[in-house]
Amino acid sequence: MSTSSTKHDPSAATDAPTVAAPAATVMDPPSTATISAAAANETAETAAPNTEDRGRHPLPPGLDPALLEGLSKNARKKLIKDHQWQLKKAERVVHRRDERKAKAEKRRLMREQGLELPPRRGPVVKPEDMVPSGVTLLIDLDFDGKMIDKEIKSMCKQLLYCYAANRRTTRPVMLACAGMSAELEKTVETQIAEYKNWPNFPFHRESYTSAPGIDRSSLVYLTADSPNVLTHLEPGTTYVIGGIVDHNRHKRLCLDRANKDGVKHAQLPIGEFVALNSRKVLTINQCVEIMINVLQNGNDWKAAFETVIPQRKFKEGARNGSAEPQDRDEGQDDDEDAVAEEAGEKSAGSSASTKRLLGGQDADGADADVERDSKRLKADGESASSDADRPSA
Repeated sequence: MSTSSTKHDPSAATDAPTVAAPAATVMDPPSTATISAAAANETAETAAPNTEDRGRHPLPPGLDPALLEGLSKNARKKLIKDHQWQLKKAERVVHRRDERKAKAEKRRLMREQGLELPPRRGPVVKPEDMVPSGVTLLIDLDFDGKMIDKEIKSMCKQLLYCYAANRRTTRPVMLACAGMSAELEKTVETQIAEYKNWPNFPFHRESYTSAPGIDRSSLVYLTADSPNVLTHLEPGTTYVIGGIVDHNRHKRLCLDRANKDGVKHAQLPIGEFVALNSRKVLTINQCVEIMINVLQNGNDWKAAFETVIPQRKFKEGARNGSAEPQDRDEGQDDDEDAVAEEAGEKSAGSSASTKRLLGGQDADGADADVERDSKRLKADGESASSDADRPSA
């Protein structure tokens, strides 16, 4: 029996499929034109203004993205915030108008039902009930170069409260501002656009020593650095208040200015009547309110201080004691947050001190009320240049 053997032929074909290796893809080098186009697109994307503030916050409508180029992070945030405030200004006006209509309707229904009406805010005194005091309070605005934007805005709000306070007294003073630069005027128009319609509260470009209708010899600059203390307010005298909000950076600023200009100076007699905490903060409008109260209450300085200055500023148990003289100029403020608090305005909403300064009115309605008061005074025939309210020469 023969045995057959089978020899393996390596060259023999097999039924197993053969997997071919993938062929290498050979890419052509990019042309010079392609490289140039890509570089141009990248440059254009980099140079194009970012419409989302570097991808973090979408920009409000109407704000040109090009305005943000080259600005720091804080500057961009400030610009966006200011633009958003302007966009919502019209909405606030409509909202205030609707609120006034709703309140008027509520009071009408309460009258029909015989219910007791809630008290209104402090009434605006009619012109025929006013007796001009003959005293002029002149606010020196020639300090805008020494304040940052936030401080200038706080100062503008304080001017509004000065006007409101003078509208609610039977012994009004002649209010005026002097030394307003063209740059400051732009900010004032943004913050209180209706100021040009305020009767008996003119804003002058001239310095406080040469303002129209002001007798230079009648000037008395109020500064806490002065050794002279006021005892009473004299008709025919113009008392100058430094229109500055600062962090107490500028020492003896108003006193040095008064001495340089050869103007008399004095300080309010706070230390003679009340004792305050270490923080002697007086805003511009508080200086004005104190002097208006003194004229109306018969020269009672103590009552005026206690009415205007917040109670928390008095030393505990020392209401009748004496206090050291103020370490700052009248009308200045060494704390920016205190300015906002004392003037009654924080960055959002209104506070109790706002309602006190405006007779119970919310800060959001202050602009509309001031404008309405201005129109009412004009209708009553009161002129912005009334000789009756000017001091005698």
